[in-house]
Amino acid sequence: AVSAGTLCCGLPERRCFGTTDGPFRYIKPKFVDKKRHYNEVLIMADVRKLMETAQEVLSQPAKEFPMAFWEVLAKRSIQS
Repeated sequence: AVSAGTLCCGLPERRCFGTTDGPFRYIKPKFVDKKRHYNEVLIMADVRKLMETAQEVLSQPAKEFPMAFWEVLAKRSIQS
């Protein structure tokens, strides 16, 4: 017979079923808001970032940039 303080496994105050999350059940998720620096992205950059990028490009004449970079820089410069 099973006493009042014992469940079906024969162990006091224990459950008879397993969990589906295994060894990770004690890990609590840490939700952190990502820092969104949209002004640092060239597509959505402000005038200050566009000027900084243009100065960096001019200071490195030997470095080659992809065609997409030049297209985005030109379009954003015209828009602002």
